[in-house]
Amino acid sequence: MRLTEFKGKSNNLQLLKFLAAVFVVASHSFALAAGSSENEWFMKLTDGAMSLGGAAVSVFFCAGGYFIAKSMNRVQNGVTYFKIRILRIFPCLMVVVFLSAFLLGPLVTEYSLSEYFKDTQVYRYLLNGVLLLQHNLPGVFRDNPYLPTVNGVLWTLPIEFLCYIACFVMWKLKFLEQKKCVFSIPLVIFGTLGIYFVAGKAGVSGLTPTIRPMLLFYMGILFFVYRDKVIFKKSVFWWHMSALVLSVPLQLVNAAMVLCFPYILFYLCFAVKQVSEKVGNAGNISYGIYLCAYPIQQVIVWMHGDTMSPYWNTGMAIPFAVAGGYLLYRYIEKPLMNFKAALKGKNNSQ
Repeated sequence: MRLTEFKGKSNNLQLLKFLAAVFVVASHSFALAAGSSENEWFMKLTDGAMSLGGAAVSVFFCAGGYFIAKSMNRVQNGVTYFKIRILRIFPCLMVVVFLSAFLLGPLVTEYSLSEYFKDTQVYRYLLNGVLLLQHNLPGVFRDNPYLPTVNGVLWTLPIEFLCYIACFVMWKLKFLEQKKCVFSIPLVIFGTLGIYFVAGKAGVSGLTPTIRPMLLFYMGILFFVYRDKVIFKKSVFWWHMSALVLSVPLQLVNAAMVLCFPYILFYLCFAVKQVSEKVGNAGNISYGIYLCAYPIQQVIVWMHGDTMSPYWNTGMAIPFAVAGGYLLYRYIEKPLMNFKAALKGKNNSQ
């Protein structure tokens, strides 16, 4: 089947987003509960090239590239586009940041409440709500086995917003049109190589976890732009799967993720029989789970008082993270959906 033949909502994607959020929790448990991610099974499987959390985040960015390009193409208005994107990221983020600083922090800090609230770091932490990252709160999680970071997933959100900006720029340059999109490909390739070259000269390393999600976002955009050219075949799916597996001994995992993973993901989203809408609705709370889980896992380790089994940490954190994700969806994300729909409808009627 061709990608353009698929109509309606992908319940499979929603389910994959939910599973990806849970996999992020499982991945972080190794570092947070045991003090190191070296023993994570997925890290071992990929010979240290990628964590399970890294693979899970790839789902969000790659799918995001496709659907955000679709949104930009539909609204055809920069102001409306950014209003929708801002409503997607910031309300839930601000709630989690506020609760972390003014509820979680006072409950677990080593400081007295007066000392805690006198520390300016408490108020600087609120800058996370506008994507200016602040990792720590005073006296919080200082004795946990891993870093005292309150919420270690927030680093992906500035990258995500940069991707939103990049998609808008592509639209302005008409790169979301097939005839002109091809000119963006060498720009992205040489731009990426240039970043690595300059970073190497400056002695900067460890850029791949940041660059890979951005490239996957771009691949998602390409799948949208050339959607009428994408043909899903089971044989092609298995070729891509085989290439991804073979990339591990060849130490080409990151390249294979960018080149092979998008086809695999979209095949599972669109070409495989859809799960029921009831099952797919689990994906509605994926963003909330993603935001809530890390501090919950840190609290569990803090209460335990020492290193603990990553599997116990995962099992204990997931129910609370799911509950937090549901509350964020029910009382913040869902009410905002009607407003976002109104924005889209108003723009389409102009």
